[in-house]
Amino acid sequence: GQGGVGGVGGVGGVGGVGGVGGVGGVGGAGGQAGASGLVAYYPFNGNAQDESGNGNDGSAVGGAALAMDRFGSADSAYQLDGTSGYIEVPDSPDFDFNQPITVTAWVYLNDNTSASIVGQWGPGGFGGDAFVLSVRSGKLKFTLPRPGLYELDSQSTLTEMEWLFVGVVYDGADVKLFINGVQDASDTFAAAQVDSDQPVRIGLEQIISGDAAYLDGLVDDVRIYNRALSDLEIEQLSQP
Repeated sequence: GQGGVGGVGGVGGVGGVGGVGGVGGVGGAGGQAGASGLVAYYPFNGNAQDESGNGNDGSAVGGAALAMDRFGSADSAYQLDGTSGYIEVPDSPDFDFNQPITVTAWVYLNDNTSASIVGQWGPGGFGGDAFVLSVRSGKLKFTLPRPGLYELDSQSTLTEMEWLFVGVVYDGADVKLFINGVQDASDTFAAAQVDSDQPVRIGLEQIISGDAAYLDGLVDDVRIYNRALSDLEIEQLSQP
């Protein structure tokens, strides 16, 4: 995990007076490209607590254990066993998004076949308006409901056995998928709204058939925003 929510680029930074984060870059190894709109942040520094200040704390379930992160720091990421391990965060009004949403995470995939990264996909399907950022057949996938079921797959295949930064940005009209800070796929999709009563789960997706897709690997520095981050902010967050 990285440091706390601090390190926002500040007033008068490169981004100009009043710019939250602005172009004024990430502050130190644990900084954020932008704290504005951050509703949940999980650096996994010894626990699954939310360090955004909003109290959306998670709990480790099953085969989820603290592990070394990409910097070599002990107990600073979660290793998920691919069969029972995940992080569960109770539902909160903070996770009801009036269209704009950004989700980012660092992942290390032992298996890129089928796994959830972050989502609110509950048993029997979405269980209401929800979202999921996942891995399907080696591709990064983002799914939203209504109208109909919208899915966007990455062009690139997610490499196994190495740390990757992945993210999705949806501004209410355009969806963008990012891998290692670079936009990989985009599409237009209007009128989606996230308002689910399901918990947010990191590393687990309940499939409609009743099967479950668990992440086999490591996850770290999960961030959920209620706004669309800029390409520059995504690039900053992707820096190791």
